[in-house]
Amino acid sequence: MTQNPPSCRTRLALLTTVAALALPLVTQAGLIHRYSFNETGGTTVNDSVGGAHGELKGNNAYFDGAGRLYLPGGGASADAADVIAGYVDLPNHIINVLQNVTFETWVTWESTSSSWQRVFDFGTSAGGEDVVNGNGAYLFCSPQGPNYLRFAVRDPVTGGEPTQLTASAPLEYQTEVCLTITYDATANVSRLYSNAVLLATGPAGVALKDINDVNNWLGRSQWNDPMFQGNYDEFRIYDTALNPLEVAASFVAGPATPSTDPARLGALRAVNLNVVNTTMTELDTQTVTGSADFANFQNLPLAGIPGVALTSDNTSVLTVDAAGAVTAVRPGVAKLTLSFQGRTDEETITVNARQTGGADCGWHALRRPAGQ
Repeated sequence: MTQNPPSCRTRLALLTTVAALALPLVTQAGLIHRYSFNETGGTTVNDSVGGAHGELKGNNAYFDGAGRLYLPGGGASADAADVIAGYVDLPNHIINVLQNVTFETWVTWESTSSSWQRVFDFGTSAGGEDVVNGNGAYLFCSPQGPNYLRFAVRDPVTGGEPTQLTASAPLEYQTEVCLTITYDATANVSRLYSNAVLLATGPAGVALKDINDVNNWLGRSQWNDPMFQGNYDEFRIYDTALNPLEVAASFVAGPATPSTDPARLGALRAVNLNVVNTTMTELDTQTVTGSADFANFQNLPLAGIPGVALTSDNTSVLTVDAAGAVTAVRPGVAKLTLSFQGRTDEETITVNARQTGGADCGWHALRRPAGQ
């Protein structure tokens, strides 16, 4: 269609190590397009939020009248217009006007017979609009590409895919899944979730403005890949990269009621500080992680969530930055504390002296302050 609709490590000061920001409480952060597939017929796919209505094209796709769109699959993406299997064509330039983006869909994959089908593919091939010959620039999600669930972004300048988020398994078969992909070009981080469980993390280095999105498709690829076979319950686009708390809240709220309000998760019951090594040697490093258990969702990773604080009570022994990178500075004992919304968890870490061989002399002795 041609119409246009209307995330370097920073070492924290030795006197304090806190990464804390205000937690925004919002109901549907940045939702700009929503396709619920409530149509009972015709070829228009309504956008109830942004008015960027799509069009059902190809053959044998249908609305079931109960809020689902079925795509038949079969054939390939370069098939001629009169024989190609059904897919959805969304309006041009709904992506390259954004800085950051989140894609969220409740979808059921109904065929494992071929790789590289597309849940969605937004961008362009080398041939331009309505042409399928690969290359170009795009963002896509494949249920099995080539073996496992994948989200990727192609850079129009280098021709590579600097963002490739690949899960450890294909998309579940014949089971409705909430897929969420956040692309935060501002922070240079992208994340792939299934049912709000984080599957993969990577960079987000390609600016969305550089992707000429004139082929914005559900079920069809910029390459001559197989057409998608399955059904959609809901498809949403946000003009922001949802944080993990918002992703989980939206999943819990479900496809019928858009909401990223953390209240959907219920009461916060515990936070968990995950430390692999409680004994370190000076100058060693490790990364610690945190998670939270809510009444309605457990083991939520806290990376990327505002309001989280991670501190060391003895920064002359142990420092920690906002990304969870812990550095053993000198021998001693320090306590790490994870705090979030009034809940805390702690872990004590012992740092031993690094042995250089022989007596306590040389570099280690020289760097020790006088009198110690």
